[in-house]
Amino acid sequence: MNERVIAAKEFRELFFGYHGWIWSVFLLYPGYEMLVSEATVPSLGTVEAVAAYQGPVCILLGFLGCFLTYRTIVGERESGTILFLICQDCSRLEIVLGKLLGRTAVLGAFLLVGLSASLVASGLEYGAIAPGTTLLFGFVSLLYLCSIASVGVAWSMTVSTSPRALLATFGTYAAFVGWGDLADQLYAVITGTTLDNGPPQSGLYFFSRRLDPLSSYRVVTNSLFDVGNAAGDYTFAYATVHDGSVTNVVAAEATLSHLPWYLSAWVSLVVLLLWIVVPTGLAYWRFRSTDLY
Repeated sequence: MNERVIAAKEFRELFFGYHGWIWSVFLLYPGYEMLVSEATVPSLGTVEAVAAYQGPVCILLGFLGCFLTYRTIVGERESGTILFLICQDCSRLEIVLGKLLGRTAVLGAFLLVGLSASLVASGLEYGAIAPGTTLLFGFVSLLYLCSIASVGVAWSMTVSTSPRALLATFGTYAAFVGWGDLADQLYAVITGTTLDNGPPQSGLYFFSRRLDPLSSYRVVTNSLFDVGNAAGDYTFAYATVHDGSVTNVVAAEATLSHLPWYLSAWVSLVVLLLWIVVPTGLAYWRFRSTDLY
């Protein structure tokens, strides 16, 4: 029960107390852009109003998630507030869960603003909406935001100062953003295979490129949009798979004649869930015995 109280307090302070709602204004832009410009993938119809938010959720809300969570625990330790919570009969687990849920809820509120704008844009542009796709996209997006929050909270439990938490959290996020290139380099070193002539005929190569939460999120949402089995932006995924265009997105369907089971969207969903559970779980295992005084 205490974690619910802590989560509600976190939400009120971050969303209202620090004018967090201002961030939600930025999420109105994709809907506006859709109304004033031509559709990027016209064949998607009403679904594109939702798909247009894939990028902003990945980058804008992902970055904001890091910013909101890197001081979650370490900031309380530095100020001594965490000792006050413990004196109020709050366990360390309740504090961690409450903080994680509260800050994920703030990100979810920003997401709700964006999805509401997408429905308005879809209604004005097409005279119809895609409620099913919108709900599923919102659910998967919330899981992704929770995974980013989990990483931030985990680092905040692990390190002893805010600057270290800042570097660790944003350093990890930068690794997520550039994971495709990192995976290419690792694959080339381990297998001795050159990638100059395009992606190899290897399912494990494609799997290695979707082990981070950003790529897993894109794989799952691209499956919802039916644009292709790829860990990149939906517009490039569609161009690569359906138009045969050469883009910077590596699509499994454009290279492999048969997709192994581990390249299915549900596997990427499992990877996303693991990024929620594992970082916080491992960090808490260490944090539960850490001296807070």
